[in-house]
Amino acid sequence: MNGRVGRFISALICAMGAAVFLCTACAAGQPVTRSVSFIIFGNTRPGSPFHGFTTGLDQVLSAIESRRTSILIHTGNSVYGGSEKQGIISSDVERQMMIFFPAIKRIPAAIYTIPGESDSHNGSLDLYVKHSGRNPYYSFNYGSIHFITLGTDSSIDNLLDNEQLEWLKHDLEKSAKYSYIFVITHHPVFVEEKIKGKTTLKNNMLMELFIKHKVRAVFSGREENFSSSYYGGVEYHTTGCGGYNDKKDNRKKFQYYLVNMEDGVLKVSPERVTIQ
Repeated sequence: MNGRVGRFISALICAMGAAVFLCTACAAGQPVTRSVSFIIFGNTRPGSPFHGFTTGLDQVLSAIESRRTSILIHTGNSVYGGSEKQGIISSDVERQMMIFFPAIKRIPAAIYTIPGESDSHNGSLDLYVKHSGRNPYYSFNYGSIHFITLGTDSSIDNLLDNEQLEWLKHDLEKSAKYSYIFVITHHPVFVEEKIKGKTTLKNNMLMELFIKHKVRAVFSGREENFSSSYYGGVEYHTTGCGGYNDKKDNRKKFQYYLVNMEDGVLKVSPERVTIQ
């Protein structure tokens, strides 16, 4: 057996084991899950949609692989999308997706992705759904921990259209049985804005919904920085990545985040990978 085949089989076995645990949520008599470790990354799009791909992707994936995580979450902007008005045709976007999505499958973990605005073509996410194998929003479980992934849109009040908002409400209504709820978004949910000199919360309705259903934490990935806020008992973490394509930019930004929860205590660690 050569090294590549052995590595593939090892990754497949690990991913299958993680999937079995992930798909078993709150079965009768199942212990409460109070510990979990997962990795978040995003904004991996290249500098151009027309040639090559993200310079540092392979190095970042190698660093992530060494962590031996059970769950890997990508928070959007996997490729450089756009529209035909910008000169970007569907084959430009598909070329990138045919590089990115097979590449992340090397990680022996259960992999979950959500779209960012850069993952669309002509305003459609059809190519993203085709190549990622994921809908724009869905939920999954890790033992008794419930994860909700949302397909956000910054042009819409509270980031969600009516259809997705109703889906979210229904999913949260069913989630009282879980020990913890984590929400993953592309656009940040905790956003303050000033109106006539008064500071208000932009996505207040969505945040009140999270308070009502006792969401533990929200992780968002669009902004290329790290910050944390706390509101109404919910933690909001901006886990934005960058610096994949430029060495100077690489030193200023984080390339992935390691999230650990031990006995209910949550810790988010930003990580850098030096791009050679």
